[in-house]
Amino acid sequence: MPTGNRRRFVRDRALAGFRDARAEADPERLTFLMRLADTQLDNVRVQVGVLNELAASGNLKGPKS
Repeated sequence: MPTGNRRRFVRDRALAGFRDARAEADPERLTFLMRLADTQLDNVRVQVGVLNELAASGNLKGPKS
């Protein structure tokens, strides 16, 4: 599982990206950003599936609770 520091880092990076793109007005750039976001969402969904499979099979390595 990610540490608290890692969670904060990822959250802060995501928020910075949203803030940077908030004022974007170029339609081509907006189209690119939407496609990039869609690709990233697809990647996260695949990663969730893989991690769930690993956890279910007992092969997920990480800190013990």
